[in-house]
Amino acid sequence: MHILNDVLGRPERIEILGPQNGSGPCLGYEGYLGSVIWALQIFSFFVVWLIRGVVACHSTSQVLLSDPRQRASWSPQLSLGSR
Repeated sequence: MHILNDVLGRPERIEILGPQNGSGPCLGYEGYLGSVIWALQIFSFFVVWLIRGVVACHSTSQVLLSDPRQRASWSPQLSLGSR
C-alpha cells in the first residue's frame, strides 16, 4: 500500500484493506492486497506451466504423427513416456 499512498500523495495509511498484522503470504505488501498479489503470482505460474506443457505435448505429438515411420507405432503412452 505504500506505493499507492505515494502515488496519491497521502501519507496516511488506508485501513480498509483487511488485516494488517503481517502474517500470511503477504510478501512485503499489507493485508488483503498482498494476499491477492500472492494468489495472482501462484495462478500465473500455474497457467504458464500448463501452457508450456500443452505446447510441448502438442509439438511432440505433431512430430511423431508427421513421421511416417512413427505413425504406425504412435500411442498416447509413448508420447507421455517420452517427455
